[in-house]
Amino acid sequence: MPGTAHTGDWPDGFRQVASPLTRALLKPLPEYLGRVQIDEPLADADYPKVARLLEKHPGIALRVYGDYERKFKDLEFLRHFPRLRRFWVDLWHVPDYSGLAHLPANLLALNLGQTKKALSLDLLAPFTRLRELTIVGHKKGFEVVPTLRDLRSLSVVGAPIMNLAPLRPLTKLTSLWLRAGRLTDLADLPHFDSLRTLDLTLLKDVHDLSPVAAMRDLRELSLGGLPKIAALPNLKDCRALRTVRLGSMTNLTDLSGLAAAPALKELEFTAPHLTADAFRPLVGHPTLRTIRVQLGTNAKNDALDALVRPRKR
Repeated sequence: MPGTAHTGDWPDGFRQVASPLTRALLKPLPEYLGRVQIDEPLADADYPKVARLLEKHPGIALRVYGDYERKFKDLEFLRHFPRLRRFWVDLWHVPDYSGLAHLPANLLALNLGQTKKALSLDLLAPFTRLRELTIVGHKKGFEVVPTLRDLRSLSVVGAPIMNLAPLRPLTKLTSLWLRAGRLTDLADLPHFDSLRTLDLTLLKDVHDLSPVAAMRDLRELSLGGLPKIAALPNLKDCRALRTVRLGSMTNLTDLSGLAAAPALKELEFTAPHLTADAFRPLVGHPTLRTIRVQLGTNAKNDALDALVRPRKR
């Protein structure tokens, strides 16, 4: 909704601010907050006040979003934030990102939301110290991403790559989220031996998950919207894998490969296409403690509960 009806700290981790700034809005930020956010431009004199607040809390991001009345004409307000370390922009109608040039070279985290007009990622080149990067829907200039070699976390919606070879220079990645896009070939996955978290979602042309089986130090795996996958690979060598989340895997029926993961502790799966019997390979797994599975009907859920009850805690 336009404007800001509520200002202050919200329980899900942000402080909403608006002009005129009050003393309460400028009080020290609790550690549990992830961001300070605005959904319409502040008075020009208020930006430096927010900037000073965030300088004291470099782990907290500034987010600008919404703007349903199109009051943000650009990102030039960032000139007031020369020491900001984390920035998140979700402005559908912003015409360009040139204002990002005001941010410091030691920026740590950047989240670029989708825009109506396609924007180029060339502007990322100066931010060589970025640790976290999220890109939603931006494809032009994507070749700059592999040059950001300090990246630890990369999340891309709609990546214009068909395989992972272009990302191989990112040897420090610990988290990789790839959603939608043209990706078909995962053969280079084992090259990313620092990865601990992997999320592959809405990749309709991915047909082979076997490279995942070579990721010995992977801890969390999330898969969803992979219609060509009917079985998971044998995960016996994924010795660190603890958590697996599966969503909208409508053709997945064979879970025996998952049952081979030696340290699996937690499974989440929404699978109305399956019956309880599909989970029989997991019965008696030595480390599995939590199974959160929805099979679509009470009868099927009850049957699954009866099947796995000896392992539930």
